Amino acid sequence: VTAGCATGHSGVSLVVEAAGQKLTGKVPATGAWDKFEELTLGTIEIKQAGELAVSVRPGDAQTWKAINLRHVVLAPEN
Repeated sequence: VTAGCATGHSGVSLVVEAAGQKLTGKVPATGAWDKFEELTLGTIEIKQAGELAVSVRPGDAQTWKAINLRHVVLAPEN
C-alpha cells in the first residue's frame, strides 16, 4: 500500500485501514501543497475478491495537521 501525499507540516501521521488491518505512516514534509511524495505504508492481506472498504484517517486526531492526499494505491505483491 502506498499513498501520494503533500504537506508543509512535519510530524503528521496517517492510518490506512482495509480488510480489518491497519497501516500507519509518517507523512514527510514536502514544503508545498503541490509537491507530492510517495509514502510506502506496508502490506495488507486481502483474502477474497469483492468490494472492500478502505479508509484513511489521522494517526492522532488531537495533533492532526492538514495534508494533501492525492491517492492511495493497493497493488498486488510481486
